[in-house]
Amino acid sequence: MIKIEYSQLPDDVQAEINTVLEDGEYRSESLLFDDAVDPSYSYIVLYDTPYDPRVEDGDGGTQILTLTEVESVRAPNPPAITVRNTADREHEVRIEVVGEETLIDETVTIESDDFRKYHPTDEFGSYELTVETLTDEKEPRRYDFVVDDFRKEADVTITDDDIHVSQGVVDYAPCEWDG
Repeated sequence: MIKIEYSQLPDDVQAEINTVLEDGEYRSESLLFDDAVDPSYSYIVLYDTPYDPRVEDGDGGTQILTLTEVESVRAPNPPAITVRNTADREHEVRIEVVGEETLIDETVTIESDDFRKYHPTDEFGSYELTVETLTDEKEPRRYDFVVDDFRKEADVTITDDDIHVSQGVVDYAPCEWDG
């Protein structure tokens, strides 16, 4: 899903959204919203409130735009966290992912050259990822794990000496709206 801020939309598309918010729907034979936004793959966010847009065909060639308020934005293919042990020995690893509540809190033994994959959430947001190797009794490492339009899978790599974490970022081309 793509999170689109209302304030970044062109004025005429904002006007269509304003009509939906006031009247419950907007009908048009030439719906600008549908040209600017893919409603099946987007959320509109207005004053920190996400809305799920829908465009349906109406009578006489019209299109109908509606918005449904939702609690949060969710990713259809959320990023996972893969914990890999590249060390020459097994490690006992504790992994924790926390947002408003704890999503993962697990201790596992990972053999050398093995991995565990986690799917903590599909809800857009920033989460604290804590990883520690109990085998070495090193200090826990804390990282940001982000679910949004731009983040890919997070990789946690345990080596003989350290823990490394990376999360890829998708580089989208800028949108050029010319109305």
